[in-house]
Amino acid sequence: MDALESPSLSFVALPRWLRQIPPVVQDTVLAVILTGTLLADLVRQELGPDGPFRSADALGYLLVALLMLPLMVRRRYPLSVFAVILFDATIVATLFYRPTSFGFGLIVATYTVARWCTPRVSVVALLLAEVFGLYIKLRVTAAGLDVGWFSWPLDAVYFGAAWFLGYSIRSQRAYATALEQSREALAQRAVHDERARIARELHDAVGHSVSVMLLHSGAAEEQIETNPARARQALDSVGDVGRATLAEMDHLLGLLRTDDSETSPILRPSLINLDTLIQEFRDLGLPVETTIAGEAAPLPTAVDQSAFRIIQESLTNTLKHAGPTEAEVSITFSDRDLAVDIRDHGRADRQHQALPDSHHSRGIIGMRERATMLGGHLDASPCSDAGFLVSVRLPYTSGHRS
Repeated sequence: MDALESPSLSFVALPRWLRQIPPVVQDTVLAVILTGTLLADLVRQELGPDGPFRSADALGYLLVALLMLPLMVRRRYPLSVFAVILFDATIVATLFYRPTSFGFGLIVATYTVARWCTPRVSVVALLLAEVFGLYIKLRVTAAGLDVGWFSWPLDAVYFGAAWFLGYSIRSQRAYATALEQSREALAQRAVHDERARIARELHDAVGHSVSVMLLHSGAAEEQIETNPARARQALDSVGDVGRATLAEMDHLLGLLRTDDSETSPILRPSLINLDTLIQEFRDLGLPVETTIAGEAAPLPTAVDQSAFRIIQESLTNTLKHAGPTEAEVSITFSDRDLAVDIRDHGRADRQHQALPDSHHSRGIIGMRERATMLGGHLDASPCSDAGFLVSVRLPYTSGHRS
């Protein structure tokens, strides 16, 4: 046991200067004071010549001193100190020396074992202390001395109270330690979840923007000779998308906050900006039809952001894999969850339908993780006729809409 560990009674409102004293110093002072008190009491005793008690001698002084002196290292060796004091007290009782406060050292040792040792060990120590208390009463009774009835349970009460106090403090400290470890684990989990969230946001935002930039640059390359004005317009769009992407990356890395009133709504992933997102895909040549059913109302932030990102990622995948086609986005509000279906009709040569594995990429995995984190589920699979369908159900985190 570390002697420099906090005092076992540090939960009591002790003076600051006293709490700063090393535990081994506190225990040494306690042991010296108690030893001096017992020895002085032994010196003052005047025993009759016909009494059953033995007069003080050198052996008596040594044995009485050993009832208290081991307490100096009680926190470092709690079980050994208890054993030494118990053995010494038994010898003192057997030889019939009679110091005042005979069992106080054993009471302190019982408390120490309950405080620092395992519950099983401390219970055994308590039973041994109780047996010793009974032995004292039987020893005195056998010597012909009168022991009042009220004194028989006193030792059991003293030892039991000391054990209970030590065990209670041990349990309190163990609970506090477990609580602190739980807090640290939750903090680490929060950091991990936040990093995963930022990674998903970066993938969705940057992946979408890069796809858009590639499409614009491809269009500019095709029309740079035949239609320079149109090519310049496409290149301008590349610059606009790039700047918007950099701004959103700053947002995801903490430069912007969700409650920041100065944040541009265009940069926020929310179904409020769905029309802007859909129009962006239409400008890229992807006809998108939207259908909204149910009573639209404010959604929990996590559901709102996830739905927007899933739609964005699905339509981006359509541009990547299906090429010129048509897409449909269906949103259904209910009392308990939000349903979103994104379907494209695939390529005319049905090649898009034959590429399910390509859709199970990081994008699909990220979308599925989003849904799972919210307690929902996401299905992504080719349609029987042509095209691809992404279907997601996102329950409201509080059980109802905010």
